[in-house]
Amino acid sequence: MNKKYLLSALMGVAAVAFTGCIEENFEKVTPAQDGDEIIFGVRAGFENSNPSTRTEYSGEIYTVGDGENTKKFERIDWVDGTDMIQIYCPEATNGGEGNTAHYRINDASTPDDDDDNTKDKKDEAFLTRIGDSSLQWNGTDEHHFYAMYPSSNLFADNSTIAQGVKLNKTVLNGIVPDTQNPVKIVEDENGNYIAVPDMRYAYMAAKSVAVPSQGKVSLTFVPIVTAVQIELQMPTSVSSGSGQVVPTTIAEIKVEGSGIAGAFTADLSDNAWKDTDTYPVCKNTAEGSGSILIPVWRDDKPLTIEAGETLTFTVFLRPGADVSDLKVLISPNGAGYVGQNIDDIIFPAMKKTTLDNLSLPATALEIDASSWMAQLSEDTPLKKLSIPGTGGSFSYNYNSSNPDWYKQQTLTLDEQWAAGIRAFEIVSDRPSDPSTTLGTQNVKCNKVSMGVTVLEVLQNLLTKTASVGASPTECAVLILTYQPEGVLGNARNAANYASSLKKMYDGLTSAQKDQIIQYTPSLTLAEAKGKVMIFCRINQKDETDNGDTSDKTAFEVATETLAGTNITLIDGCGTGKDRWGSRGYKVQGNVAYDAANTSDETRSVDYYLMKSNSDSSFPDWNN
Repeated sequence: MNKKYLLSALMGVAAVAFTGCIEENFEKVTPAQDGDEIIFGVRAGFENSNPSTRTEYSGEIYTVGDGENTKKFERIDWVDGTDMIQIYCPEATNGGEGNTAHYRINDASTPDDDDDNTKDKKDEAFLTRIGDSSLQWNGTDEHHFYAMYPSSNLFADNSTIAQGVKLNKTVLNGIVPDTQNPVKIVEDENGNYIAVPDMRYAYMAAKSVAVPSQGKVSLTFVPIVTAVQIELQMPTSVSSGSGQVVPTTIAEIKVEGSGIAGAFTADLSDNAWKDTDTYPVCKNTAEGSGSILIPVWRDDKPLTIEAGETLTFTVFLRPGADVSDLKVLISPNGAGYVGQNIDDIIFPAMKKTTLDNLSLPATALEIDASSWMAQLSEDTPLKKLSIPGTGGSFSYNYNSSNPDWYKQQTLTLDEQWAAGIRAFEIVSDRPSDPSTTLGTQNVKCNKVSMGVTVLEVLQNLLTKTASVGASPTECAVLILTYQPEGVLGNARNAANYASSLKKMYDGLTSAQKDQIIQYTPSLTLAEAKGKVMIFCRINQKDETDNGDTSDKTAFEVATETLAGTNITLIDGCGTGKDRWGSRGYKVQGNVAYDAANTSDETRSVDYYLMKSNSDSSFPDWNN
């Protein structure tokens, strides 16, 4: 896939003046006849590999001219077959569709390969019609062409914006939205992050005059929105206080200003726009929004940035907006917004300005890990937080003859809590008598007792979350994982496990029960503080259950048993008793898949994978 290139002026510099060199690059053609389809070319440039989005800022700056006429520019890249523009010509015909048509960027001539460093010499890309609709020559008189990027067809995924983005004869109608999702967030070679903007909001316009005898029409686009690229710098140290700069999670950035988002128009026929050293006059058509939100999510999670790293993002503003009072705000680690005013900078309309090294207030990032929730906004939805957790949270107590084999955690519970851990996983089997409380069962790691009971773990977390002498600030998550009993056997009994879990819950005091809260998507940090959420992995997908569940599944019986306890059951999860089989291991008939399901761990796949010193001691996996 080939890229084509446009040019966007940088701060304080006029747009590049495209001259007749465009037309010089056209092939010699026979003059068009009345009724022929009009062939369009748009400004293009040298090739670039691996295009990943529609138009995008290239990051490459170069100069045109010399002396007082020197101008600096940043390329805007176009992508073959993806970008679309809309063209209106009052003199042309288009099958009765209002003298307008939509086109797609397509194909480019071979780039200029000469070595005289004249990068301003570019070949042209051409446009192909979308569907059967196209503009056609109509008579021999001058034809006037007015074009806009983007075409409304690029907003098929957003009907609201598509209705407001159009070329109404010579009037361009655009919308700068108040939420601008990056196309993606990438990491550069230095470990810094770049939020690649959605270039559909980089509105551009072109106009031209031609007659059929010319054969083709050249369109040179100029940008008409204001773009600001900002590099946020995470501080490396703090100037006061006892806190420290820690990895900062940012879910969103907010840019504030006066009427910076909303609808606008531009009359492309205005004679004030004479050439590419000037721009069409743009007018805001509504009061507009005073803020623009930029979500910062990567791999479905809020972005975490280390001290000293940077995050670069681009925001598009309405061309008619007052851009002398911008403010950038973030919500670090879910806390209330903090930000910086951008003082003494006026961002030129219709140009892109780059602002480097905008430092965030260090005090906003001084986080005490032992009480990090206390520093967050209470209105923060819990679902937006990345809650640190540990698996096998009590395996630091593993005391077999070889304690490091299965140990998942070396920090004690108190040390984990001080480090900011708020989600803990424990594993246990069930009492043989379902009327016995689960609380007396030992927390285990591969059948080895960790020296603490399920109830002791729960009581410890209830104590830690219930602040003494002050308002609660922290919440916790306890994940109970049911480990099936027996040797290799189908001994899981989710129904009886649920009965024992209910017995433990019933034995809690009223105050302790009040501290257990059930998770919901609307739960806020204010509602969760001082509480413990319990999630139970009670059964495994595709696994039989030995309990007498009649015509109901074990999960359905467990759900009925635990109704009213605020304990959340997770269907289809468990210890992964067949995890080795699921991964393709074929074992001998006398070898257990999982050490958790055999009384003799030397008969487990775990034993051979984790303890064996040589491949020669492995069983014959193919038997």
